[in-house]
Amino acid sequence: MVSRLLQEDVPMVVFDSESRDDLAEGYPQVMAWVRPRYREAGRFRAGSDREFIVLGDAGRLAPGRFADTDLSCFVP
Repeated sequence: MVSRLLQEDVPMVVFDSESRDDLAEGYPQVMAWVRPRYREAGRFRAGSDREFIVLGDAGRLAPGRFADTDLSCFVP
């Protein structure tokens, strides 16, 4: 999976708060690749006790922001 990520343009990563720990446990190499490259950009409610966690590429300048969420927008 990491070799595929290296071949793609991945400006954002989205996790589900309920499965993030399972993902980290099941895919430690992917998480080791994600952690130093991405920073939390926002969270969104997805039900009463679940959130979507959005991470943005820490090494990339975003040319804009989505006004209603203040999330980075990587398309000018």
